[in-house]
Amino acid sequence: MICPGCGTANHRDAAYCNLCQKSLFPAGVSRFAGEPAGGPPGAPGPFLRPASMISFYEAASHNVRMSRLLFLALFAAFLAIGGGIGSAYGSVGHGVALALILYAILAATAYFNGSSLVLSIHGAREADQADHRRLRNVVEEMSIASGIPMPRVYVMESPGMNAFAAGRNPQEALVAVTTGLLEKLNREELQGVIAHEMAHIKSRDTLYNICAAVLVGSIALLSTSAPRSWWGRSPFCPTCSSAGCPSAGETGPEGEGRGTSPSSGSGSCSRSSPPSPRKSCR
Repeated sequence: MICPGCGTANHRDAAYCNLCQKSLFPAGVSRFAGEPAGGPPGAPGPFLRPASMISFYEAASHNVRMSRLLFLALFAAFLAIGGGIGSAYGSVGHGVALALILYAILAATAYFNGSSLVLSIHGAREADQADHRRLRNVVEEMSIASGIPMPRVYVMESPGMNAFAAGRNPQEALVAVTTGLLEKLNREELQGVIAHEMAHIKSRDTLYNICAAVLVGSIALLSTSAPRSWWGRSPFCPTCSSAGCPSAGETGPEGEGRGTSPSSGSGSCSRSSPPSPRKSCR
């Protein structure tokens, strides 16, 4: 529901605007369903279902809870894929351990070098005090207003209008904007963009983005390896077609035996040499 006074988008069942606190009910109708506003009881007004107004802090807490649930679901999927790859090689625990090692390596790289990698990808350069005085002044104003240290300021050569914030904490954060955004926005509009990026820094959304990107990237890497692990290993021996042979599951991409039988030690099935009639494949 759009507030007619300030234009803020509200919940469809909200009784008051979250921003200006004005009533969203039609004139002459109270916040209670079907009651006229004031005066003696008269003809009932239109039926409106009352709804409690949710505050900004309640909405923020709800988003934090949902983000945690999302991370738990992604991490469970990540461990499940790692365990599935491990099961193809006979040990679920080893697969989970290797998946955790992969995540630790990627997370450490993104945590300590993620900001510099993003800047290098976009070809960003640090904003000059003389050439980008207005931008640096606006960033300083917004940092004072938000109560966080002033982040480093970078400029990207691009005609598009874009900006982003990065950094694992407010003390090491940075803000980058495109030259197209600087050319097309006035000072007030630029303040709104920088304030938005400052909100990301203060609420630690930048750290959340790092963790989410690493987790999703790890899942993608394991997902590309899983089909090769599951489909590249046959449960049957390529020579004797027995599932109980030590060479079972050791087939290469061409279906040729590539495993070493523990009993023969010659790199082939134990039935590759004629066995005695009563000797099993094992």
